[in-house]
Amino acid sequence: MSRNGSQARVAAAVAELPPTARFDTVNAIRYLLSGLVDVHNPTYCSGSLHFAISKIDDMRNFSDKCWSIFYEFLFVERTEEQVQALLKKLSKCTCKEDAKGIHRRYVAVRDSRRRVMQSLNRDVEESTGPASRETEWFFESAFNQVRERLERVDVVDVTKGVGKSWPRKLSDLLPGGPDVIVQSIIRWQRTIPDSFMIPRATIRLIGVCQYTLHDSLIKYNTMNNLVLEPTRNRLLTYISKLEAGESIDVDDFVTVVSNLVSYTSQVCGQAMKSGLLMSQGEIKALQLCSLILYIADALRPRIKTSRNFENAYDFTSTVGYLIIRDFNMRSPDRPNLKLHPAIVAKDIVKTSSPSQKETPEHVAALAMIAGREHHLCSCLTCELSFSQVGNAFKMCNNCQTVGYCDRACQVKDWKDEKYPHKGICEVLKKVVQARGGWRAPLPFEFQDMAVEGLAVTKGDLVILQLEALMTEMKERGKLTEDEWESLLGWGKRLYEEKVMGGKSRMGSVYNPGYDDYEVILSRFTGPKGLKGSIPVFIPRSDDIPDDLCGGEVDLLAHMEKMMKSLDIPIPI
Repeated sequence: MSRNGSQARVAAAVAELPPTARFDTVNAIRYLLSGLVDVHNPTYCSGSLHFAISKIDDMRNFSDKCWSIFYEFLFVERTEEQVQALLKKLSKCTCKEDAKGIHRRYVAVRDSRRRVMQSLNRDVEESTGPASRETEWFFESAFNQVRERLERVDVVDVTKGVGKSWPRKLSDLLPGGPDVIVQSIIRWQRTIPDSFMIPRATIRLIGVCQYTLHDSLIKYNTMNNLVLEPTRNRLLTYISKLEAGESIDVDDFVTVVSNLVSYTSQVCGQAMKSGLLMSQGEIKALQLCSLILYIADALRPRIKTSRNFENAYDFTSTVGYLIIRDFNMRSPDRPNLKLHPAIVAKDIVKTSSPSQKETPEHVAALAMIAGREHHLCSCLTCELSFSQVGNAFKMCNNCQTVGYCDRACQVKDWKDEKYPHKGICEVLKKVVQARGGWRAPLPFEFQDMAVEGLAVTKGDLVILQLEALMTEMKERGKLTEDEWESLLGWGKRLYEEKVMGGKSRMGSVYNPGYDDYEVILSRFTGPKGLKGSIPVFIPRSDDIPDDLCGGEVDLLAHMEKMMKSLDIPIPI
């Protein structure tokens, strides 16, 4: 695009700003877009562009055309040579003075900051990656703006293509296709290895695009490249600082933890392909969760703890439990893995909870929720979903539980050899009607379970209710023996093939973790270590007593007794 064409595009975008936008905000937006509209040859340096973003009081003032220019700059397809040329261009200030004085004001702020650092006898912080520090700040700010925008998005409206503002449809977020977006994300993470905002923006982007991005996330090993390796590097830095008696920025630590647990829990929570999305990194993720808890234990006496810190601690142990559960870590053919005791304790408590027992009824309830809430195409051989086909996705009018991406899948599932929807449809309809329909409120007895800690979300409570309802219907003869067996068989097959997305077949597959994990662990638990808790092994499924309830048993004492009975040495 010619320079005149680029500036016309900027002018059109600015013309759509709301009349209530402040004058200074309009000037900053015009400056920012003028600098970014040529995606390979930005007009201004990263410092002045970052300053312009800081002067935009509310990015909600952005029009659709503003967002299109801004987003395209971040996610356009670039070669490695183009990326390096871009970084060089952004890092070197050759800016000409603009009429509104944005660059002049940026230079004044930059020089003032440098004088302050000099007065404190401190060097200006240098970058650890290929980009300059100010370029890193610009991209952190830019990705944060994308994240904040996506936090306000109605996912269903965007998937249907009826969003009320940018992004109005999924194609707005995937201008070059899923592969280009994922490659761009990984490239920026490699360019800015200490980034907090790139993973956070990506987590939200996946939440909006859902299954549309899955194949590309798997293809480019996003779990390792974006999450695991950057997290491991940060944790090793924290451990070295603890050993040297140096301070650690607690907010930074919490953000690193949040990125890992958010991405991992999102992967574990996917209704499809979660095993593949983990990219064989489940043991590495579990090891990192363990190290995070050891770092937090060592850090706690040195800081004033906060709710965010304690929440991060609890969420980390929960994600550790999710990995153990979803990837069959209790299976006999899985390796003995030493972990922070908080993870193993959480696993024991959760495993003993009635809401976590995978009875046939529980599996059937999960399958029903997957069809109703996750909108998976119920044709067994199809991997599409509502998030990929939008309004073409249709729910079954009769049972209101399963849906299909197109007519062909509906016909195929209707005539399925083993569990044809022609037969299971009326059974599902019976269960849904007995509940009073999908929109019926929960009975009080199930609402009370949230208080007792048996379930934590409405979805968990509905699953518990469906389990109880199906069992009651069978006992009262409202479901025949054939209907009961058909319902459980259908649920088991859909659960294993779609809900688990390959995880149910991973029990015999051992994906190794980090070779030096136990060496790193010894830096906490060894004789000269940071005095961390004694690590414990993951218990096998048969080792957990049925009558164990959270909080009523000394978990560590139970684990010690369990390991002795198995003739497993207690790790020291």
